[in-house]
Amino acid sequence: HWSDGDVFHIDIPTHYWRVDRFIYYSNGGRRTQWTRTRISVRSSNAHHDDKLSSYFDRFIHGAFILAEEFKNSIIPINFMNGKVYGFPIIIFSEFYIMKYLIFFLATLPLLAQKKMKPEMTEVWEPVPAMVDPGNSSTPPSDAIVLFDGTDLSQWMSAAKGGNAEWILNGDGSMTVKRGSGIETKKEFGSVQLHIEWKTPSEVKGKGQGRGNSGVFFQKVYEVQVLDSYNNVTYSNGQAASIYKQSIPLVNASRPPGVWQTYDIIFNEPKYDSEGNRLKKGSLTVFHNGVLVQNNVEIQGTSQYIGLPRLRDIETPKKIFLQDHGNPVSYRNIWLRKI
Repeated sequence: HWSDGDVFHIDIPTHYWRVDRFIYYSNGGRRTQWTRTRISVRSSNAHHDDKLSSYFDRFIHGAFILAEEFKNSIIPINFMNGKVYGFPIIIFSEFYIMKYLIFFLATLPLLAQKKMKPEMTEVWEPVPAMVDPGNSSTPPSDAIVLFDGTDLSQWMSAAKGGNAEWILNGDGSMTVKRGSGIETKKEFGSVQLHIEWKTPSEVKGKGQGRGNSGVFFQKVYEVQVLDSYNNVTYSNGQAASIYKQSIPLVNASRPPGVWQTYDIIFNEPKYDSEGNRLKKGSLTVFHNGVLVQNNVEIQGTSQYIGLPRLRDIETPKKIFLQDHGNPVSYRNIWLRKI
């Protein structure tokens, strides 16, 4: 029998902070008059003592009433080196309640989702426009054709201005003519570009001197064109490299004299009106259908000597094909704005 003012000390390890069960005894099982008793708790962490004492004291009166209802469920326990008899009393601390409250709140979205209907996550507008995808020899219906083998009307000389002077071939291709690269007459931002190219069948030179050209976006970001079939050079300068910036994942080159393809996704960098770069661009490149550059961040302009630089915002945003002194050929060039 406990009287008002009795103090009971209990040691609770710090790691057992979640206290959800506490045992009282009933004086050998005889009916006992329960009174409100101050419970003082001594834990192994002094910081918790007052809090635990407060929680037990706050809920103890209700526990006494609950114990009276379960007086026939007496169980023996060893406690504080003495044998006593007690009732299992459930006492919920604020931490215990909070744990389950947080769990409940966290699962509310899942509960709400179960009540959702399929049409609640269906988006019907806007409706994508229909596009004829074409085939291996024809572009999609929404593409801008830059070269189809008939003329060079979409291109101009990069060095001299005026008409492009590269050689038109009877097979619907064009070949580099030494003296100038060519560039598009129009400017483009972010694009999907398809271009086919071929290095000379007759192998001359080695390294960077063998079948060298390049596809430049906005005249400053280069995807390298090179005969890299059994031709050793620096890895960040071989075919399908982002020149001097990113090595291709694999070498998917075909032999000299065989047509090859690039399918390139170019996301342009963003600059403000004063030439400060706000966001870097990226390049994804498929070489002969093989992914070789996977959404690679563009560090800056392609530089033969030195590190990448910020693009001069006055530079026209044109597609540029390089003359590097080798008779590289091109055909079937088209792009889609993105």
